[in-house]
Amino acid sequence: MAVVERHILCTATLPDTLVAHAAAQGLRIRVLPFIRTEPAISLATRDAITHHGSAHTHVVFTSVHAVEAVRTLLPIRRVPNWTAHVVGERTRSAVRTLMPTMATGCTEAYADNLAQALIADGTIRRILFCCGDQRLDTLPDTLRQADIAVEEVVVYHTFATPHHLTDTPDAVLFLSPSAVESFFQLNILHPDTVPFAIGRTTGRALQQHTDQRILQPPTPSRTALIDA
Repeated sequence: MAVVERHILCTATLPDTLVAHAAAQGLRIRVLPFIRTEPAISLATRDAITHHGSAHTHVVFTSVHAVEAVRTLLPIRRVPNWTAHVVGERTRSAVRTLMPTMATGCTEAYADNLAQALIADGTIRRILFCCGDQRLDTLPDTLRQADIAVEEVVVYHTFATPHHLTDTPDAVLFLSPSAVESFFQLNILHPDTVPFAIGRTTGRALQQHTDQRILQPPTPSRTALIDA
């Protein structure tokens, strides 16, 4: 029996290997990003980052975008004496690739789990939070309530790039709350289209726009999302 091809829309970039992997299972993925990011390249931001470069600092990255932006803001051959605590394996991999001499500490799947891990450490009293301009309150609020000082530096900006769909995909993959908001600026979700969220934060954003059942992978990663 021939495999029925399913048409999937992904609202963020995906590695070609995952697109090919999906195609082998009869899933034709159309990659159409609904957001774009840009480093916050300004003298004030650069000064805020380099100010911490000479002393040991606990820094938090909750996305690959933040890691890439900080690498852009730092002198080419200089990696600060930081310990990076991150959300997600992709973010940890980005730290190790772009700043291989930087120490890595806690890695958790979600920001609230990372906040609890930092609190449980018991020795961390201050962190530098390198974030985007649309970051959620969960992590900084939780840390401050535990008397951990948080200095936030916005290192990248997120911009919506909405597209009006003229077809009806079998499924739509959402990888961030920002992409959810951008998608629904010009579209509604067809009753026959299955929504997938990469994780619970994105899932909560989707719940504001649809009553349909939202599917999520067991772990918040691109590979797990495609497998799901």
